[in-house]
Amino acid sequence: MIIFILALIVLGIVILYIANAIYKRTNHFNNQFVDVRKYWDMTTFPNNLQVVNLGSNHPKFGFDYSETGIRAVNCAVGPQTLEYDFAILRKITPYLTKDAFVIIPICLLKLFLYRQKSRSTHAKYYTFLTKDDIVGYSKMEQIKLLKFPLIFNPRLLRYVLCDVKKDTRLELTENPMKDAATLNKDADSWIDCWNREFDITLPTPNLSEENKSDIQQNIRILREMLEYCKMHDFKPIITILPVTDYLSSRFTDEFIKEHIIKYINAANTVKAPVLNYLKDKRFTSSELYINSFFMNKKGRNLLTKEMINKILDRNK
Repeated sequence: MIIFILALIVLGIVILYIANAIYKRTNHFNNQFVDVRKYWDMTTFPNNLQVVNLGSNHPKFGFDYSETGIRAVNCAVGPQTLEYDFAILRKITPYLTKDAFVIIPICLLKLFLYRQKSRSTHAKYYTFLTKDDIVGYSKMEQIKLLKFPLIFNPRLLRYVLCDVKKDTRLELTENPMKDAATLNKDADSWIDCWNREFDITLPTPNLSEENKSDIQQNIRILREMLEYCKMHDFKPIITILPVTDYLSSRFTDEFIKEHIIKYINAANTVKAPVLNYLKDKRFTSSELYINSFFMNKKGRNLLTKEMINKILDRNK
């Protein structure tokens, strides 16, 4: 009887290990690392970069340098905080030219988010950052999130049985949301998400002490990033990227002034240029997006060319 029980235990462990290995081949697991694979082998990372941008999901979908004729890389990782933007900037510093342009996007509620509460969002950073750059680094957490994710979270078994789709959103050239009702609903969902995440009511948020603390932390980090750029002879540029009219209409001029521009100004002690495209009519048509927020290939090519022309004075 004891031998039989031991055999069942061993069999169960073997099955879990096999299931774990299968899970690590799923799209659900590998979609986490789409944005960071370029950092896994820095011997293949481009050198002498003239332009890079940092940022989270919004700039991930906002920049494409393939048609600009310059040495540039979109270094955005989604989702991502300013703290990790800074860590990536430090990592790529040896690959930038002395006078490289470093684009630092500050988008909508960017400065409200200091640190991600979900620890799973940190998994991707264990694959390429040093432990000193990982918030709340833990070797056990690294084992849980990367080596044996299914064993420590058996609920992930459902993705072995029914996987999610591979993340191919960057390949989209059109907006799947064709009608105004769908786009308005999507814009509403973003507002609802931010209201829940930060416990606020847009567009007139009554800031909690936690909100105020997180914003001040981000102002500090942004200031340090800008000063770091100047110290290394880089040219920092702060940008506010565009969104569709459906989403931008949810943000009043007062909100933009008090909760984006004001915070940027507080951090911008080096007087870096600020490019504000948020409501720029050249880039707010829904045809340039994949929803109410993220640009498609057509949109980001258009925006990137405009920005490169502007910062390199090609229009002169």
